[in-house]
Amino acid sequence: MLISVLVTLYISDWRERLRKPKLSVVFENKYPYLSTLSFGCFKTGIEFDDIYKEPIVIPGFNLRVMIVNDGRSSAEKVEARIEKIEFFENNSIKAPTTYYHPTLVKWSGEFIWHPINISPKSFFFLDVFWVRNETTDGIVDFNASRLNTLGFPIQKNDLEKFVTNRINSSQDIFWNVWVEDPAVRGLPSRYRIEGDIIIYFIINAENCYPIKFKAIINWSAGNWFSPNMKIEMLTYNI
Repeated sequence: MLISVLVTLYISDWRERLRKPKLSVVFENKYPYLSTLSFGCFKTGIEFDDIYKEPIVIPGFNLRVMIVNDGRSSAEKVEARIEKIEFFENNSIKAPTTYYHPTLVKWSGEFIWHPINISPKSFFFLDVFWVRNETTDGIVDFNASRLNTLGFPIQKNDLEKFVTNRINSSQDIFWNVWVEDPAVRGLPSRYRIEGDIIIYFIINAENCYPIKFKAIINWSAGNWFSPNMKIEMLTYNI
């Protein structure tokens, strides 16, 4: 009788394990993992044919990873948090580590910071790292391409004159991670540190084992739109 009960419990536990959600991380160094992004518009727009005014947008880009549920049931209330960021250059520490507590990260496409559900054999993108370019060259390059695509052809030198004379920008290139109100949490509102940026993430859910990984991003302002990123999974002791 006891053996029969134990076997039943074992089979039940085994079936439950088979159905359990299982999270993993996927990244490729191309679209849609790396995509352009506008951070709103400057107050002054540019007129075409003295009738239509088209805004000048603030250029940037976004890096993200795909969090996949390889299991047979939905992963419930999945949340991502940053634990810390390390800074290296030529394998040497470049700046003090920024410790988070850990802090919620935004899921891509979501407008608020909240947990999400991931259906079985499906995925959700997680925003990892963004860069914003407020230099004249960056604004001109980004908007010239954008305006031509929209059917408003403009020469770069004409757009450069307009931006130089009419747009008041910071001439800054900076980055940050996707946490809500970093300054309120005692964190930098913008980073300018170049080199190897290592961001530590933990992904946790209500009904499956957590996973940890680090995103290693090599970035420089001079080559602001072409970062290299790789993902390394970290051991999580359950």
